[in-house]
Amino acid sequence: MTTIEFSTPGSGEPPVTVTSDQLSSLAKGWPSEPHRVEFHVYGLEFCRMLGAVALFQASPKDFASYAAVRCLSRHDGLSMAALNGAAAAAGHVQTEHAEGYGAFSIPHAQVKAIMSVFKVALPKEVSAQEYLLQVEVSDRQMTITDVSGLIDGSSLTVDVAEDPMSLERGEKSTLDLVHQTFQTVQRGLDPAAPLNMAEGIWFSPAQVGRIARAATLLGLELHMQMNGRMLLAPLDDDFVAYCASAEHREDDEHRPPWIDARSLSAWRGRLREAIDEGVI
Repeated sequence: MTTIEFSTPGSGEPPVTVTSDQLSSLAKGWPSEPHRVEFHVYGLEFCRMLGAVALFQASPKDFASYAAVRCLSRHDGLSMAALNGAAAAAGHVQTEHAEGYGAFSIPHAQVKAIMSVFKVALPKEVSAQEYLLQVEVSDRQMTITDVSGLIDGSSLTVDVAEDPMSLERGEKSTLDLVHQTFQTVQRGLDPAAPLNMAEGIWFSPAQVGRIARAATLLGLELHMQMNGRMLLAPLDDDFVAYCASAEHREDDEHRPPWIDARSLSAWRGRLREAIDEGVI
């Protein structure tokens, strides 16, 4: 069983430990829709985590139902998750003065709008703890307000309701989509049988790149490990991501020795040759 510990350094609060099994049960008892959710959150931390998780959304034109960051406001803070069919991520931030709990989504376009207003560079003499945002979520809208006054009390209201036509077509509700996303992330973290690496393994550069970009955004070292055919990146107590490898290729061209082994062999020979000839 995989265990993730969510904590906020310097907060003085004890860490929150969540197992992969618990991730799938987070949705139990959720209200059908959040009539009202309100909390305060540190602005820089919120924007960094939202931006890192949002990297793992699908493009709206490719997979509209995955083009959002799914959120769950609970007593222990705000959890966020996103997936695109080949990679996924989950993050957590501490909240304060929370009133009401529930599940909601931040659509792809609205994530960009939020980041454009609230992702700011603070003056050197201002600490990150002084930049505080108030977040209010109803069943249709999300309003974020700078209550610290550091960016002139800016406020932004965005639409977070699902397309009514999609519901008429029998597609999933916000609650269902949030639940599904957290369950998918949980399943991706479940322990899997070791993979015989001698057979080779293939990953999409774009998907692995999302993990590298998230690490850069969060200011963390890039740490990854294999879990079956999943490349896991538990970058921090508050953030985890993974991407799935491509399916095993059965065609003759890609049977062992795989292209990476052939490439290594060729480079070893090329370098030995160059050194022997005094080129380098």
